[in-house]
Amino acid sequence: MAFATYPSLQGKAVFITGGASGIGASMVRHFAAQGARVGFIDVDDAAATALLLELGDTATYRHCDVRDIDALKAAIAAFETACAGHVDVLVNNAANDDRHDVDTVDVEYWDNRMSINLRPQFFAAQAVRAGMARVGGGSIVNLGSIVVQMAAGDCVAYVTAKGAVHGMTRALARDFGGTHKPHRIPPHVFAVLFGLLLGFYDGFFGPGTGTFWTVAFVLLQGLDLRRATGHTKVVNFASNLVALLFFLAAGQVLWLVGLLMGAGQALGAFIGAHLVLNRGIRFIRVFFLCVVALTLARLLYTTYLR
Repeated sequence: MAFATYPSLQGKAVFITGGASGIGASMVRHFAAQGARVGFIDVDDAAATALLLELGDTATYRHCDVRDIDALKAAIAAFETACAGHVDVLVNNAANDDRHDVDTVDVEYWDNRMSINLRPQFFAAQAVRAGMARVGGGSIVNLGSIVVQMAAGDCVAYVTAKGAVHGMTRALARDFGGTHKPHRIPPHVFAVLFGLLLGFYDGFFGPGTGTFWTVAFVLLQGLDLRRATGHTKVVNFASNLVALLFFLAAGQVLWLVGLLMGAGQALGAFIGAHLVLNRGIRFIRVFFLCVVALTLARLLYTTYLR
């Protein structure tokens, strides 16, 4: 059977837990077939050896019990060292869905289930974060299970762990997603270049300056959209303050209009900040794209259609 080829996976460093058999082994095979550098861990040495014989030197294996967090971190560190110091893709696959009766579960069994099905996913993600941040990003895949939606019986500890994986993944996305990407040009060069360029544009023409600042902060300084929007508000305030001083000197200030606009901006900043904090950057992204589209539509209308 022929499979699609994804050039973006060529040469990527992919680390998979529980990769010797089942779903994990299938992922090892398919990442290796895409030309990725695959490392996997497991406790089933026999299955891992058979998989390595099948794949040749396209994958590497290390025995590791994910309940041992120090051993897990050491395995990740060794793979990072072999792959230029970072992991591009982490797949947290290792799990055990052992069936059990509610009445027979004791503290030791419960803790053991969490130490297999939940705890390693967090610490593996924590371990690869720094390396991913250094190169501007990466992908962390935490495998959940349909048993959470099914509310499956006879495996309450497994269902609990997989439900927690879902919540943990959402929380990690918020924390890890705020990591800055490396800036493409030094901050002082960026400040001088775009301060003069966009400052001149804002004074000479004006429309869309905030949008240009936001795009520049994201693309050239590696900020996420939320921080880029915050930085844009600061530079826009500086620009507006300078404009106010010039109009004051010329005696050409429409005080009523200006005060009403100031009140509107304060209200908008208050509402916008709360929406961002409560709903995350997805809200900013949608709103930002809508504003860009409306700005372009207005410019096209005034330039070519009016």
